[in-house]
Amino acid sequence: MSTYYRHFGGVSIKEVIEITNWKIGIQENPIDVNTAIEKKYFYLTNGKHYLWLNTNSYGEIISFTRYGDNNASFLIDLIGNTISEYDFEEGIINCDDEDELSEWIEENTFFEELEKEA
Repeated sequence: MSTYYRHFGGVSIKEVIEITNWKIGIQENPIDVNTAIEKKYFYLTNGKHYLWLNTNSYGEIISFTRYGDNNASFLIDLIGNTISEYDFEEGIINCDDEDELSEWIEENTFFEELEKEA
């Protein structure tokens, strides 16, 4: 089973890597953050759970996917402004226009400043 998540906060993967000891890579090979930004699709791991991220050319996180038993909360709790595909479907069903959807997204996501992981 997998779950797709959409991020609306514009957080850069560079910011995430700078304040955590998390690792990024492609397949089984670790890579540096600049290579990750070039590739725009890579994994992020906290050493226990893995997520596959999509970024734009500036390194801002656009979306990520959780597969199997991997837990996405380690990233969601850090970057906020994220909803799952299931929450998004609920928002689409209950909203009549784009403004209402934007308002729904804002009310159903959260954002806190990135804080140093202990």
